[in-house]
Amino acid sequence: MNLSIRFSLVTGLLILSALTVSTALAEIPEITATIDGTVDVGYGAAIAVQNANTSFGDANSGILDTAGGELDALYAAHDATNLYILSTGNVEDNWNGYYIFIDNIAETGGESGTFSGISGGDGIFQSAGNGIGGMTFPSIMNVDLIVALKFGDSGGSDPLLLDYRLQVANLVTGTVALDSGSPDQVTDDAPTDTVMDDAYSGYTFALDQSNVLGVEGTGIGFPATGTDPASVTTGMEFAIPLADIPGTIDDSTVLYVFTAYVSADGNFFSNQTLPPVPTPQDHHGTDPDYTALGLTPTTLQFSPPTAVSEWSLYN
Repeated sequence: MNLSIRFSLVTGLLILSALTVSTALAEIPEITATIDGTVDVGYGAAIAVQNANTSFGDANSGILDTAGGELDALYAAHDATNLYILSTGNVEDNWNGYYIFIDNIAETGGESGTFSGISGGDGIFQSAGNGIGGMTFPSIMNVDLIVALKFGDSGGSDPLLLDYRLQVANLVTGTVALDSGSPDQVTDDAPTDTVMDDAYSGYTFALDQSNVLGVEGTGIGFPATGTDPASVTTGMEFAIPLADIPGTIDDSTVLYVFTAYVSADGNFFSNQTLPPVPTPQDHHGTDPDYTALGLTPTTLQFSPPTAVSEWSLYN
C-alpha cells in the first residue's frame, strides 16, 4: 500500500496521518510567488523531475524565439488567492501548448477515463478532428480544470511582438470558461527577449526562456541525458485563481495535478509531462492513454502554518 503522509504540528508534537491514495503527496508551502518564470526559494524542492529527453526538440537559444521545448521539473505553492504552478524548461514559440490538468478531490464532478472533449475556443479541447479530447486521464484523476497557454507570432497588430492565447476548460460545467480570444493577445515582448509575461482575467503567467540546460533531445536516446533536470531554475510559471478551481478550497484541500507539452492544435502529445510516465519513451502521440502509460499525478496538499514554529517545515 502506498502511503501519502501529511505532517501537521500540534502543540509542539509532530503527528503523522496517512491517506490511502496511490500518489506521492507534496505538502505545498503557503507563499505569494513572484510570477517571473523563476523558481522562488519559497517553493522548496521540486515535486517532480523529468526522466526523458524531449521528443519536441532541445531548446538551447536562451531567448523567447527558440526551437524545441521541454519540461524539466515541477514546483507548486499557494496562498489565499492563487495556486502557483511552475514547470521549469522551455516552450517553443510555434503555438505548441503548455497544459495544466487539475483535479480537486473535494469536487465530485469533472471527467475521468477518456476525455469526451469540449467545444469552444480555438478547438484545443475538442474531440472531433484536432484537440486533446480522446486522451485518457490517469486512473486516479477526475479532472475538473484544464489551463492551456501557447504563444508565437500571429502577425497581428504588431508583427514585431509575440502573441499568446490563454484558454481554460471547466470540466464540471463542460465549457471553455476562459478564452483570451482571437486575435491573440499581444505582449510587449519581442522574440529576442528572454522573458514573456502578462495577466489576463485573473490569471498571471511568465515564461523565462533563458534555460539552455536540462534534458536533451530524443536523438540522444533514453533515459534523460544532459544536465540534471532538477537544476533548471527557469520556465513557465502560473498563478491560477483558487476561485476558478471547482469544488471547495480550504486548508485541507488536496489536488491531483500534472502538466503536459502538446502540439499547437492539441492533437499530438510530446513525451514531456510532469510528473513523467515511469518508462521514458518517444512521443505520447494522439489520444495518449495516461492510465496505460502509468502516469501518476502529483498530490498537492494545502496545509498553511498554524503556529510560528511550523514555518520551519517550509523553509
